[in-house]
Amino acid sequence: MADILVFVMAGIQLAPNALARISAAFDNHPDASAVYCDLDFLADDGRLWPIALPAFDYERMLEQGYCSYLFAVRRDAAFKLLRSKPDNLYRFFNSMLDRTGPQRAILHLSGSAGTLPKLDRLHCTPYLQSATQRHLIARAIKSEVIPSEGSLFPAVQVRRVRQRQKTTILIPTRDRAAMLRTCLDSIAPAVARSGADILVIDNHSTDPDSLNYLADLPRRGIGTIRVEGVFNFAKLNNRAAAAVDSDVLCLLNNDIEATSDDWLDELLSRLAEPDVGAAGALLTWPGGVVQHGGVVLGMNFAATHAFTDRLGNDPGYLDLLRIAHECSAVTAACLVTRRADYLRLGGLDELNFAVAFNDVDYCLRLREIGKRIVLTPHARLLHLESASRGKDDRPDRRDRFDRELNQLRARWGKALLEDPTYNPQLSRDGVPYGALAWPPADCSPRTNEPPSSRAIPSGF
Repeated sequence: MADILVFVMAGIQLAPNALARISAAFDNHPDASAVYCDLDFLADDGRLWPIALPAFDYERMLEQGYCSYLFAVRRDAAFKLLRSKPDNLYRFFNSMLDRTGPQRAILHLSGSAGTLPKLDRLHCTPYLQSATQRHLIARAIKSEVIPSEGSLFPAVQVRRVRQRQKTTILIPTRDRAAMLRTCLDSIAPAVARSGADILVIDNHSTDPDSLNYLADLPRRGIGTIRVEGVFNFAKLNNRAAAAVDSDVLCLLNNDIEATSDDWLDELLSRLAEPDVGAAGALLTWPGGVVQHGGVVLGMNFAATHAFTDRLGNDPGYLDLLRIAHECSAVTAACLVTRRADYLRLGGLDELNFAVAFNDVDYCLRLREIGKRIVLTPHARLLHLESASRGKDDRPDRRDRFDRELNQLRARWGKALLEDPTYNPQLSRDGVPYGALAWPPADCSPRTNEPPSSRAIPSGF
């Protein structure tokens, strides 16, 4: 009698070595509760395209069911899962998490184990919607699951019902009153809808118009504090976080412009899961090109914004611009996090990452203590990146940027080489998700493990 049961969606053709690889994965990882596999997609022209998946991503499982097409579980566990009476593969897979919620005992087997034919997304979407809703009900999480639009897989959007918590939006600024005014006016509907507060951090403004505008903000119910000295993004946010008593902080750049009133509610709803440490939004340039679609580690041994080669209405690789999913980090240009977590970790590192990579370092420290980082494209904003302070490629700033990059490499070097949210088959040169790796990378089974930091000795 078989010890392992393999489940495949109808029409999938297994690779010749698929069963042997799956069996070996269980043998080498006796604590694994399940194994799911990469696939190839058979296009209409007969060509194969790689479906290169991440290590287990709970949020993506809810909204895309990506790991349900080819997976395996131990026989005894499979019969226990049948008690939930699953009526499709999406529900069968997520039922193993009904009692545990997000967990790390699920193995990802990279390297194609089968070929997926074209899916009937309209047919599959109701099954995914039902499976996700039933799973969240089993976990006693109040939510609404609504159909969404994918280009390859079916897709849904999960809207968790969150408890009302006090939220403060922190916005550093220096002069540039017109830019701050645009930001504040554009976010006003979302602020009113969520009941959030705003605290503007003035970093030594001297322009008379800006000073007059800042002086008038308290009359509008917007708080202000003044922090002197050279620009240190981490320090400004740390001083502001210490000055408020909110449950949740929203770090927001003054060069952000909102185009809807629901972006903040969407971000806050992701924090309804207690293990989510931070959530970020999809940011685009005013021309529609993506500026931030999450952060991928290891590109050129650094940390890089994903999908900067795509338009905002593009689905992204495997629909990543249409579904919420985990990233190793999100940008602090728009980031929500619990104030308790922020203070527990000492906030942003104002000594080693005054301007660049403080958000990446903060997200990695959250992940190090077991938190998840979520990027949701259901929250979208415009971002004029570095419009307020200028680019880091200016000669007088390049040395500082290079030093902070080297600090990131020193502290998180191993994590930069092993981003669990990015498939090892994909290239780490150029733009993320732009090409396959060459030579091919190691396809050993992997789990979504927290990163480990290294202390940076004084003087390095």
